[in-house]
Amino acid sequence: MSAKLLLRDGRLHAQIDDADPVVVRLVRTRPRTAPDGELVALDIKKREVWLWAGLNALDPDSRVLAETALAERYHEPAILRFGSIRSRFGVWQVVADTTAGQRSFALRNPERSVETMSDGRVLLRDVNGNRYVIADPDALDSHSGVELARLR
Repeated sequence: MSAKLLLRDGRLHAQIDDADPVVVRLVRTRPRTAPDGELVALDIKKREVWLWAGLNALDPDSRVLAETALAERYHEPAILRFGSIRSRFGVWQVVADTTAGQRSFALRNPERSVETMSDGRVLLRDVNGNRYVIADPDALDSHSGVELARLR
């Protein structure tokens, strides 16, 4: 059996052998610990359609489609500097300069939405599920370092 990815009507499809293509979304099985590892294609009911060992297991055309889909799904702008962080009624309002421009976002529970990764990076998840990364917290300017410490 084999599977390939197709783009039809602006939507990603997986085709297994000669079966009809199925609309899918790609998900990394371990996005934090093995971002270059296994990929799974899920149908609209979140059922597994196919599992690949990684991007290298895809044919060249499917790989291009997968890289594009994964870049959209796992877009993580890097935080370069914090402007301000304010807490009000248990919600933290954050203003930050990122690689995608200035962003304002909210964090509900810093204990759950701010995570230090094993490689030292810090990951922030806002209330909408958007992710922001700080590659090297020690490289932040002093103001940003103090603001980050308030969240940790």
